[in-house]
Amino acid sequence: MKHLSPDRVRRLVDLQGTGDADGLAAELRALPQDALAELKALLWLARDDESPRHWDALVIEARFKIDEKTAGLFAEDEQLGNSLTRGLEILDASGRL
Repeated sequence: MKHLSPDRVRRLVDLQGTGDADGLAAELRALPQDALAELKALLWLARDDESPRHWDALVIEARFKIDEKTAGLFAEDEQLGNSLTRGLEILDASGRL
């Protein structure tokens, strides 16, 4: 990942675990668009059985799917933490981290 560090993803997961939806939403809204695209691509890896071999293509596609509602939708997602953790595991196992 070029715009989103694994540590930042883990902090988002931890923040969601606290139940602070407003804090999570604020943190997500503060992310640059490229970082949000990587976050969306991580979710696709975890949820849609996408291949980590296609990581760069996933990020490019995700950039086109990001809008002003994206951060809020992520903050409302009850499975966000689990999915992000799974996405990181998939990337790590593939040697892409």
